Formats: sequence, structure tokens, C-alpha cells
Amino acid sequence: MKFLKQRGFTSTALQPAHFSDTGRGLQTLKTIKPGQLLISLLKACLLTTATVLDSYRHRSSLSEWFPYIDALPTTYTCPVYFTDDVAALLPKLLQRQALEQRSSLQELHSSNQHFSGRLQPLVLEPVEEVFTYEALRWAWCTVNTRSVYMTHSHSHFLSGQDVCSLAPFLDLLNHRLTSSNLTVSCEGPGWRLMTAVRVLSLPQTQFSVWKTVLLGQRLSEEREKWCIQTVRALCVQTLQETDRDLETISHRLQHCDASLTEQLSVVLALRQEERSILGKCLEILQ
Repeated sequence: MKFLKQRGFTSTALQPAHFSDTGRGLQTLKTIKPGQLLISLLKACLLTTATVLDSYRHRSSLSEWFPYIDALPTTYTCPVYFTDDVAALLPKLLQRQALEQRSSLQELHSSNQHFSGRLQPLVLEPVEEVFTYEALRWAWCTVNTRSVYMTHSHSHFLSGQDVCSLAPFLDLLNHRLTSSNLTVSCEGPGWRLMTAVRVLSLPQTQFSVWKTVLLGQRLSEEREKWCIQTVRALCVQTLQETDRDLETISHRLQHCDASLTEQLSVVLALRQEERSILGKCLEILQ
């Protein structure tokens, strides 16, 4: 807070706090009125592409942004940090997304080697020892977990849009543990799943009506009953797989190194939420 106040930041209705389930965040100790301004940050408080070379992590205390950077996590629970065996315990959809995320980041690092080499005059150490894959991974996760949207003037040094800024204090509002499930929810099977099952249930003589099914047309009572039974069977099978993985995760947590505890805890929370969703969906399908 001292670092921000030196840059013109004034107190707000919110204050930093640590929550048992999501970690650091912001809380208010009084009622907030509708339309009330919560946070206002001057441009001098923001870390943007225009200030990044003055603020990068490797400069340590030489950077005027050191108080903020030093307060950031040294590692993250983003999938790109997961070991292969931990990633394998994620829900199937998230496994695929985790591998794609890791592959994209590795490609980003490889494709920017030439550009990084041009930064050698700006650093004392060999540039390949500064702009490593590990450094990129940390920076990428820092931006993607706490940046805010803000447009900037176009720079010929950058490709694509320049719309991200790091906003100290404000970024504490970004912390939330979530997962997404596009197949089923606590309210029952999703539209995509039911539509796919309805199309698959069509006998060959009715394949011509698949377009009307995609538009929401329900089938005969017999076909609808078959679809419900099929979705229920899928949920039961997935729930059994989830239970097996939860046992594996719990066992791993009891015997893993401290470095993997946080990763496994995130995966455990995701799988527990998945199990809860599947259980409630099955109740609806009964």
C-alpha cells in the first residue's frame, strides 16, 4: 500500500484480506451503496507495455516496481505449471486444454528467441539466461491471472492488440476458484449434450430430421426416454471415474512433495466440484 500511495493512490472502501478458500483478495467492512466508486487508480499506478522494461522481474530491487513484483507469487497453479502426472488427474476437457496451453506457451518462447536476442543491450547477463522459458511462464501467468483490460496507443514493437495492464490492489479482485463444465450442470444435462444424444438416437429412417433436432425439436416419448437413460449412464460412468481419480489425488496429497501440494489441491477442488455437479445432475435425471 505504501508503494501505491507514493504514486497518488488513496484509500477505498476495500482492504486486502486473506480468505481460506481463495487466498488473497479484497473485502469491505461496511455496506457498499449502489453506484459507489470502489477503486480508482492513477495511470502512474499501472504496469503496462510502456513500463515493462523498467519493471521486469530480473532487475529485482533496481526496479521502481520492485515492491509490487516482490509481492507477486513466485509460482502459479495455472496448468502450464502442472507436472504431467498432475495434469493427467484433471477432468478430461481440462486435460486437453492444459496440454494446448502448455504447447502454445512453448511455441511462444521458441518463436521469440530472435526478438529476445535483440534485448541484449538492455541487460548485463547473457540474454538467454534472463528471458528463459521459466521467466516467460511466470510472466505469462502473472498477466493472465491478474491483468485488467485497458487499451493503449499502438506500438510498432508489438504485434496484435495492446490491451492489458497490471493494476496493483485492483488485481486482488481477480482471485476466484472456478471450473467450467459445458456438458452437465447442477440443473441437469446441458443443451449440447442432449442435442448430440438426440441426433445419435435417430434411426436411419429419420436421419433427414437432424436439422430440426438441432433447432430444439424433441423426439418421440420412446426416443426421449432412451436419451435420458443414455445421459444417465454417461453420468454414472463419469462419476465412477471421478471417484477413482479423487482417491488417487487424496493418496498423492498424503505422500507428495510440498511443491506439488498446491497443484494437487487445485485439481482436488476441481474434481470435487465435478463430482457435486454430476451427483446433482443424476438426481434430476431420476
